[in-house]
Amino acid sequence: MLKAILTRKLVAPEIHGIMSKISDLSITQQSSSVRLQCRQVMHQFLLDYPLGKKLKRHLEFYVKQLSFSVESGRESALEMLATIYSSFPQKLLVEHAGLFYIPMATRLVNDDSANCRKLTALALITLLDKLSLEKRDELFSITLHWLQDTKPAHQRLAAQLTAIFVEAEEEEFNRRLTQVLPVICDIIRPENLLEEELGEENEMKAQDHLMFHVMSALCKITKQCQLATYKDQPEIITSMWESLESHLVHPHSWVRLMAARLFGELFAAWQPHHLVAIVTDADASEAAAAITPSSESQQKKKKKKKKKNQKEMIRDGGAVVKSEEGKRMEYLHSNLEERMMGLADKFCKQLNSSMVTKELAEQVIKNVIFISKVVRILNPREAVEELEEEDEEKEEEGDEEKEEEGDEEKEGGEEKMDRENETLSTSWILKRMSRIAATEVAKTPKITLKRMSVIKWIAATALDLGQGSLRPYLPSMLHVVGREVNDKSAQADPELKTLCQEVLELLKSLVGLDVFSEVYAAVQRDSNETRMARKRKRALEAVADPEKAALRKMKKQQLKKDSRKRKLQMMRPTYHINKRPKQT
Repeated sequence: MLKAILTRKLVAPEIHGIMSKISDLSITQQSSSVRLQCRQVMHQFLLDYPLGKKLKRHLEFYVKQLSFSVESGRESALEMLATIYSSFPQKLLVEHAGLFYIPMATRLVNDDSANCRKLTALALITLLDKLSLEKRDELFSITLHWLQDTKPAHQRLAAQLTAIFVEAEEEEFNRRLTQVLPVICDIIRPENLLEEELGEENEMKAQDHLMFHVMSALCKITKQCQLATYKDQPEIITSMWESLESHLVHPHSWVRLMAARLFGELFAAWQPHHLVAIVTDADASEAAAAITPSSESQQKKKKKKKKKNQKEMIRDGGAVVKSEEGKRMEYLHSNLEERMMGLADKFCKQLNSSMVTKELAEQVIKNVIFISKVVRILNPREAVEELEEEDEEKEEEGDEEKEEEGDEEKEGGEEKMDRENETLSTSWILKRMSRIAATEVAKTPKITLKRMSVIKWIAATALDLGQGSLRPYLPSMLHVVGREVNDKSAQADPELKTLCQEVLELLKSLVGLDVFSEVYAAVQRDSNETRMARKRKRALEAVADPEKAALRKMKKQQLKKDSRKRKLQMMRPTYHINKRPKQT
């Protein structure tokens, strides 16, 4: 009946009193359907009736309800405000933008409900989308002022609002990069975060949350504004990516994930051959001419062929990267090989970390696959090392570390190599990935996340290498994959074994049955010989050094005893009940 009255636009003194009660019910009523009907009636009233100055009072009411004690009431207020933003004329929204923006912005941090924070962000995007450019500039100046503040809470709020501006403006946000990037670059600079080690735990937590939200905003900026190929402010951009590289090994797992995602966005903006061409195209032709003696006619033919390929690239819609100096990115191209090696090293540390998650592992593998493609183009004729024996030694060392219970936080350990004596190559990355898989087998055999990731990387790398280049790496790959296929223990993961069998079939199809069978048999034979040699070594050690053998046996028995004790504790009904703290 009330809807029918409002449709006829009946004007009576009682209408305003009734609508005031309706607005209260839209917040306080427990039934969601009743709240919805009240919001619909209130929305019709606000749109159709000439309220004049009374409109602001109704808008202020819903803004105040953003701090209502009950979550359902706050959600209803946010849904009402979102409806207002999407349906009201732009002139009215511009007039009352200040009334809406700051109270809603604070709810992004102060609201305990994740759903309310999400609704607040969506409502703010709707509001910004309807505002004029001048008004958005005015609100963004407030946001930028908070971002430049020294308090992490204000900076965190500003970072969230910056991300909302990016979602609302999309490509139009490019015009704000000259203001935003220097501030963000200063916030994420590692030397500015060293003081957190001396701070309290709450301060460190606030700093971690700030880093996460700043990098989340940066990730959205990178997607919408093509920041990976941004040509302006080269010094700021280089400094920013160097800071992000250092955060790949940040103590907080969320920060590591966001840093890995940002590098994923960076790599997605480049084709591996284009990336290498900018650095090596001109130099490579000169080096080839110096190394390989050739006649002038042959060199002319090469130049003609090169020009023809460039024309074909242009005709196909591609880009001749060497001729487009604007596409050069100082961070990547200043020393591409060293940069790729440093990133590969950090990504391997991320994967080998005890805090790695499934989401992070997937992103790391995508990033390492890109680096592997770049490496293959940089070093097409690398010297390949046989890794099976080294991997077996790593497994043996891992067994001993497992008996001594190791140190979970030791990310480098055996994988910390002297990088000055190493060169970037596919075999170097394969060595690192093989060690990660072997370490997981030795330390945490029941957890298969790292091995699954390594196997997926092996499959992707094998496809990229193709039949012509895969043969030298096949023994090392088969050693890692075959170990899981031949695992007969009760704790073997069937999903991992299925994946390994699929990868074996892939390798077989790439190199052919004869080559595959020959290499696989040799790998199996070498593994068995190494295993037997290890058993003989321990048997001899029991005679030559009985004290050490007895100590190892005691530690092994103690580990079994502790394992049984943990299983018995988990079987107790009260195991999962949190104990009350003792009162002092």
